[in-house]
Amino acid sequence: LAMKSRDRLRMDVIRMIKAAVLNKEVELKRDLVSVTVVLLSVTFLGEVVDRSSDENVLPLGIAIAAVVIALAFFNWLSPKERADE
Repeated sequence: LAMKSRDRLRMDVIRMIKAAVLNKEVELKRDLVSVTVVLLSVTFLGEVVDRSSDENVLPLGIAIAAVVIALAFFNWLSPKERADE
């Protein structure tokens, strides 16, 4: 009986460790997405400032917007953090 309770306790600890690691991975992914969006925004603004007035920045803006939308969708699909933690 004591052996079963120890095994159950070990399994519970393993599950808790796996959940903590998964939570850290989700946080890391979200941070990476946020940094990527900021870098893309800064890159776009740098291109807008550096280009002469006769060049079109619309294709670059559309491409960056598509990537940002895809990253936002990825962020939306990822598991949400629990409010009770």
